[in-house]
Amino acid sequence: MSKKVVGRYIVADPRICHGQPTFRGTRILVTDVLEQVATGMAWKSIVEEWRDAISEEAIAEAVRLARETFQEHAHELAVYPCSDVNVLDENILESQRQLLRSWRIPVRQIGVE
Repeated sequence: MSKKVVGRYIVADPRICHGQPTFRGTRILVTDVLEQVATGMAWKSIVEEWRDAISEEAIAEAVRLARETFQEHAHELAVYPCSDVNVLDENILESQRQLLRSWRIPVRQIGVE
């Protein structure tokens, strides 16, 4: 496999991080940054945490590509009626709880009724 340019800021090079997508010129995994975004971390804070090795524009590209990939493959996901699903997690964040509720997914914390 040769180096693949995924976007302006994202590449996949088999010689770097086993070919997982990274930000150009770094060993910062795109998945690590997307995880930070998913937890609600401010993009500016993410940039600072990575010591300006990535930019907010690079984060935006990662989010956009993740969205596009999700849209392209959404039909492959199993869909169940939301009324039949309960999320049970003692460590769920309030922001995650609100998001799940906005999707009409009942949320109940373990040990809390």
